[in-house]
Amino acid sequence: NVIILGNDGTSCSAAISFSNNAANITPDQSFTNSLENINFHQSKTTTWNITGVKEGILDITVSAQCSSDDSILDKVNSYAISISIADTTKPTVNLIRPLNNTWSSNSDVTFEFNVTENTGIENCSLYFNNKLNQTSYNLETGSLLNFTLNNTPEGSHEWFVSCFDNSSNSNEGNSTTRIVNVDITPPNVILLSPANNTATPNNTILFGYNVTDNFNAANCSLIIDNEIILTNSTITLNISNSFIKTLIGSNYAWQINCTDNASNVGSSVTFFLNI
Repeated sequence: NVIILGNDGTSCSAAISFSNNAANITPDQSFTNSLENINFHQSKTTTWNITGVKEGILDITVSAQCSSDDSILDKVNSYAISISIADTTKPTVNLIRPLNNTWSSNSDVTFEFNVTENTGIENCSLYFNNKLNQTSYNLETGSLLNFTLNNTPEGSHEWFVSCFDNSSNSNEGNSTTRIVNVDITPPNVILLSPANNTATPNNTILFGYNVTDNFNAANCSLIIDNEIILTNSTITLNISNSFIKTLIGSNYAWQINCTDNASNVGSSVTFFLNI
C-alpha cells in the first residue's frame, strides 16, 4: 500500500526485488508496477504473486517513487520483510528404459531414469517386485541416471524408482510402475516330419515341427538350403505346427528356426530330404 505524503504524486510506480534466487514473480508479471498518479494523502495498492524456487530465507524489498518527487525521507519509500520458504514439492521421477512390457534376453538389466527437483536430491532407490533393491546417493538432477540389476531371474517383474529430495521436508516422489519380462532361454524346436533322409516322389511336402518355450514363440521360419522360405507368426507351443511347400525334384537340407519375444533364437537340427 503506497500513500503520498507532502504533495500530489505523478507517474508513480512500485518495484519489488529479492535478496537471492529463492523465489521469483510469476511469468505474467513485471518487477515494476505502475501506480499512475496519486493525490496528496491518498493511497494505492499493488500486488505481486511470487513462487518459491528453493528453500531458504528470502528478503523482499518494495520501493516506490514518483516522477514528481522532490525529496524522500530516509527509507520511507521502501519496505522490507523476510520470509522462510519451505520445499513442499515432490521430486518428479521419469522412467526412460526399459519401456513398459519390454522383453529382455539379458539377465543383467539396466533401469534408466531421470529426476527433476529444485532443492536437490538426497537419494533414489530402485524397487523391484515391490521390494527395495538398491539405493544411490549424490545424484544430479536432470541427468540420465540408472540402476543395474544382475542375474535377474526369468519371468515378469514390476519396477519403479523412488526419490527423496534434500529439503527439510524430505519430500518423496515416485515414478510410475513398469513391467520388464526377462527370458534368456531360446525356444526348443523338434522336427516331426518328414523324417531325416526321407526319399519321396511327392514334391508337395508338409514340414511338421513342435516348439516349446518358457514363455512364447513370436515366429518360426522354414529354412531350406540356408534360405528362409516361409515364416509363421502365429505359433502355438507344445503342439504340431507345419509349413507346406512345393519343391522341384532335388536333394534338400532343411530346418526350423523359432524366435521368442525376447529375440532368443532356437534352431532345430538339420534334416535331409530327397524328392
